[in-house]
Amino acid sequence: MEQIRRESTVPIIIISARDLELDKTMALDLGADDYIIKPFSLAELDSRIKANLRRSSLWSLKNNQNKVLIFLDLSLDIDNCSLTQDEKNISLTATEFEILKMFLLSPERTFTKGQIYSSVWKDEYYGDESIINVHISRLREKLGDKGKNSKYIETLWGIGYRLRKSKSEKI
Repeated sequence: MEQIRRESTVPIIIISARDLELDKTMALDLGADDYIIKPFSLAELDSRIKANLRRSSLWSLKNNQNKVLIFLDLSLDIDNCSLTQDEKNISLTATEFEILKMFLLSPERTFTKGQIYSSVWKDEYYGDESIINVHISRLREKLGDKGKNSKYIETLWGIGYRLRKSKSEKI
């Protein structure tokens, strides 16, 4: 049961003739969602299955919502690889998407160009700053985030980039 819990959120219902409190609490502590003692009616079993499926699907809906990252008026949908800004879709390349996702997953962190390169390209960084600069510039352009008063991405000269200091949240 513990292995199932590590890999899945499928509801687990234990059906047993054992009615000791210790048996029930042990099963629930190990990851069971419900415990039914024999004898039981089919109507009760049907109701418990439906209740557990309802709870499971509600949890799945909430869990899927965690895959949208929000910063100011940006909403980055991780599952659908899409970005909206003020309800308008913004088309990003895969690289731009990964850079923005990296920033939104760690909104308080400053990233060096080497860290950005290693994280996005999954390769060792050899000091070629132009590739990072070009992708950040294109991302800023798509977000309308140019100049000293940029709203989203801040440049720390000689260090790297980070999100502007602002409240960021995951939903």
